[in-house]
Amino acid sequence: MKKFYFVISFFISICFAFGQDVLNDYRSIGTGNWETITSWETYNGTSWIAASNYPGQITTTTNNIEVRLGHTITVTTNLVTDPMGTVTVNGTLVLDPPNNPREISLRTDLLEIGSSGILNFSGSQASLILPSGAALVFQNGGDIAGSCTPNNQIEIGGIVYAACRSNTTTVFTFGDVVAAGSTLNAQIITPNTLSVNEEICSTLTVEGSYTGPTNSGDIINYSWLVADPNGNIVATSLDSGTLNAVGQIASTNFTVTELGDYILSFEVSDGSFTNVETRTIIVTPDTQNPTASNPADINVQCLSDVPAVNTAVVTD
Repeated sequence: MKKFYFVISFFISICFAFGQDVLNDYRSIGTGNWETITSWETYNGTSWIAASNYPGQITTTTNNIEVRLGHTITVTTNLVTDPMGTVTVNGTLVLDPPNNPREISLRTDLLEIGSSGILNFSGSQASLILPSGAALVFQNGGDIAGSCTPNNQIEIGGIVYAACRSNTTTVFTFGDVVAAGSTLNAQIITPNTLSVNEEICSTLTVEGSYTGPTNSGDIINYSWLVADPNGNIVATSLDSGTLNAVGQIASTNFTVTELGDYILSFEVSDGSFTNVETRTIIVTPDTQNPTASNPADINVQCLSDVPAVNTAVVTD
């Protein structure tokens, strides 16, 4: 990826240390598939031994998982794990489910991408699904890599929080995030929910602002970006501008012309730090019947007393 915003998403910034040498923990042995048992070893209380199942295959009490530095673990199925402990990625975790629905459900409350870790969306479409209340943490240096399409996304508790957009500054954007090391936050005010349904051919007006202390006199640059379900950039009435006060509103509008998920992104920057918030616009078929209204009665007088003139033209 050409550009990555370092974020800690969805709750609070906490430094988690992966606790090894705990009964039933797993760690990778080398490079391999998640569901291949020989990719893993487990701790039996005294030493690390060959695993007899893969992480999340069966429910255990404390099974934290680590993809170790220098190792690559790939998920190539529509995986749904049993509940697990913390999943820490210090190597590379590749998401590449080849068949529909192309979903990988890791039932962990914390997925942490370490300072050397990479979360790799390898295929053209993959949904990483975490349970409600889960947190996804990127430590400083952690990264996202792989292909970039709007169909690669992160879902928590049934809500799409993140999707990749394709443009000249390829980035992953994360909705509803708190950025580590800064309090400057983009805010999309309208729509005020993470995903909304809109009928096709609707023209939408959206509004954004920012929060967080900045230096006196700072000018905050903002930009809107809308990607349609095919990854194409949609023209908006106002793409970018500046804000000079907390609470000042930036608005724009655009028309949705394709069925599917649009990704709306609002970016703010103070010159040294950038933060992005997103919304998912789910475009549905038009079910609104057209309506017609009759004009009020119009009275005119025909000029019947004038020879050959016995009609009048009425324009509404």
